[in-house]
Amino acid sequence: MTPSEQHKWGWVLNIAALVAAAVMFITVVWVSDRAIEITDEAYYILSGAHPKSITAYISAQHWVLAPLWNLTDSLQSFRLLGTAILICSVTLLAYGAYRVAVERSLLPASSIQVIALAAAGSIGALLYVSTISPSPSYNLLASAGGYAALGLAFICATSTNRTLDIVSALLCGVVLAITFINKPPAGVCCALLALIALVLLRDRRGTWFCLVSGSVGGLLSLGGLLALNWQSGEVTEHLQTGLALFRQVQTEPIAARLWRYTGTMALSILVALTWFAPALILCLYMLRDARRWMPAVVMAFVLGSVFYGEHYLGGRTQYQTQVEALVALLVLTLVVTTSVWTANRRVLGLVALLICLPYAVAMGTGNSMFTQVIVTAGSWPMIAVLLAQAEPNSTARRTTAHGLAFVMMGLIVVQVFSSFSRDPYHLDQPLFAQTQPTEVPVLGAVRVDSKTMQMLADLETTRDTCNIAPGAEFIGLYNVPGLSLLLEAVPPVSPWVTNPQQLDTLFSVWQPKGRTVLALSANAQMSKDELPEVLQPLEKKFDLCGTLIVPFSDEKIEIWASKITQP
Repeated sequence: MTPSEQHKWGWVLNIAALVAAAVMFITVVWVSDRAIEITDEAYYILSGAHPKSITAYISAQHWVLAPLWNLTDSLQSFRLLGTAILICSVTLLAYGAYRVAVERSLLPASSIQVIALAAAGSIGALLYVSTISPSPSYNLLASAGGYAALGLAFICATSTNRTLDIVSALLCGVVLAITFINKPPAGVCCALLALIALVLLRDRRGTWFCLVSGSVGGLLSLGGLLALNWQSGEVTEHLQTGLALFRQVQTEPIAARLWRYTGTMALSILVALTWFAPALILCLYMLRDARRWMPAVVMAFVLGSVFYGEHYLGGRTQYQTQVEALVALLVLTLVVTTSVWTANRRVLGLVALLICLPYAVAMGTGNSMFTQVIVTAGSWPMIAVLLAQAEPNSTARRTTAHGLAFVMMGLIVVQVFSSFSRDPYHLDQPLFAQTQPTEVPVLGAVRVDSKTMQMLADLETTRDTCNIAPGAEFIGLYNVPGLSLLLEAVPPVSPWVTNPQQLDTLFSVWQPKGRTVLALSANAQMSKDELPEVLQPLEKKFDLCGTLIVPFSDEKIEIWASKITQP
């Protein structure tokens, strides 16, 4: 495509998307060996490293994580694999969206358009790393599954080749099965989006054939995963125990949760649009009378709102404001490109599906629905670039759309960089400050901060004091599964033990059989007498091996090991 065939700002936008995506990718690779997070990420790694010991689950993520961990077998390569999964899946979504856009005459047929959409999608997908490292997990795999499933549905909907119909539909079913295995509510909702995409966007025969092929792919994949992981018919029992553990943390009824989603979503969107009200008012006025000076003023208003509201900051306490800015920019883009996405129902359907995808993946979360979309934001920058490149009729609105796409992509990059330098999730120091190299059991070479280095040294002393050998059973009380990794121990039943009720459930289905290691947090130390009977009396059955300080919480942890019985 030559500059004469497209507005010059379109080329600038494409190049900006590529450069921003490259910078994001290089930075994510650069920090991929930094920090040890001993709660959520450790839980995912343990699920992949010891899948046979997981006998209580509501998500069978360990069925998928196990081969992924075996493929990598180190923390850095595991994170890089997760990054690659996100980028590849969102690229598939970009290609599918491009096919629909070309078929509906939104975009010219050009490889640069595919690359630009994939770059924009990758920028949004990598916003995931502003929350936690990109190790494969049920959240990451659900996000990737959502991207890939909808992309394959778009491909199938635009296909004129029977072989491509079969392959794309079968693969869509496989991806949806993996999504369901990792996060059942997301799998159901993403399947619904894929179904709508096929029915709405396919205008030729063969829709039912695609639906049947997708169903076959999904059912065969589910059956295969179940057969590979069947343990003497105990899967149902494992699910029931997992649900018991889940209900002891997530006590909110489904109806109440859906009502909470609705209320918090409405309020949060209202707050987001209030922050960006000056720009929104001017964009709405542009629909009636667009003037040449208006794009610059809109950009000034937008940047003012971003800086005044600190929407450019990333980090653990900024998820709400990060998403507020993205929602506002998406709404502004939709306003100035109204003539594009209202052209016909199929274009409207394409845009609506891309908007809804992050919410479909977020379904079922115990967190705020509004902020949970931060882990599946890849489709939103894609919408901004697609609609901007579709060139609305008004020159002023077209220029504004390009500017908003620039700002959205640039803002995400800044948010991610900011999250690497401030307010990390369950770390004492941000990623940029994790600079001391060390070698850690199971995880391999990593860079950590000084407090984590001290914790590792204390753990080594503790291990030597009680002669804790690899493979010992580990109970972390509470929510410190990463210590199991660092001690090369194995948590039975589930690594996810966060309260006394869950501990009681764990011991109702499991009894210690060998050397057992306990990690007691401050709360557990204060209630030693209330530990399960099988552990009592603690001082007679266990030796205190040492203490350590968890960096992010400055909490003192006691490590106990069951006494070695003499033959």
